[in-house]
Amino acid sequence: MDYPSEQLTMLGAKTTAKDRWRQVHDEEMLSEYTISRICDILKPDGIYAANIIAPKEGYGSMPLIMAQNILRNHFKTVKLWQVNRDRDPKERQNCILYARNPRG
Repeated sequence: MDYPSEQLTMLGAKTTAKDRWRQVHDEEMLSEYTISRICDILKPDGIYAANIIAPKEGYGSMPLIMAQNILRNHFKTVKLWQVNRDRDPKERQNCILYARNPRG
């Protein structure tokens, strides 16, 4: 990651559950190390956002829970939004994870 940190204001990642989650995990796109590096280059007022397609709760929500836990280890503020609030939280759907204020 050699992007000039003074120009970085927002970094985002889009991930999906099931087969894609294995790829995300194997490539360490949401690993403790990767998120730690993102915090190192993120401006103090920068944010990290990830669109994860998974149920918000219940069966199949483990990728979302794991991502939240990793982000909480590195950011003071972590929030989760269910894009369509009318959908059953147990349905597979777009969920946005937002993190800011890196711990440091």
